[in-house]
Amino acid sequence: MEKLTTAVIEQLGGRDENTDQTMRDIMNHGADGGFSGFIYYSDTVEFYNQNKDLIIERLEELAEDLGSGSVMLLVKSFRCAQDLTDEEIGRTLYGSEPDQMAANCLAWFAAEEVAMAEANT
Repeated sequence: MEKLTTAVIEQLGGRDENTDQTMRDIMNHGADGGFSGFIYYSDTVEFYNQNKDLIIERLEELAEDLGSGSVMLLVKSFRCAQDLTDEEIGRTLYGSEPDQMAANCLAWFAAEEVAMAEANT
């Protein structure tokens, strides 16, 4: 999780005096609330592509912690994934050409996971 935390904070513009508040805001309102580095598809898809392995690792840990073990079912439960097909999610997780909306959703997931972890430290 440490590497994912570093990646998210860098995507947000780096750690500064506002980082703690930004993390609380993401945790309370969701990453879709318009946070620098997580607004435009060009940014979120690039972030996902650069951190795909770390994001999938966190998804696998969370799916196991929740008792399902199914990353696909976990992702399908995300509000941002409600309009995505299994094929779009699967291609994004395990293929070489991610779906733009699915990659965006998973970038937001990473930001929210880091925000929750940071706020609880």
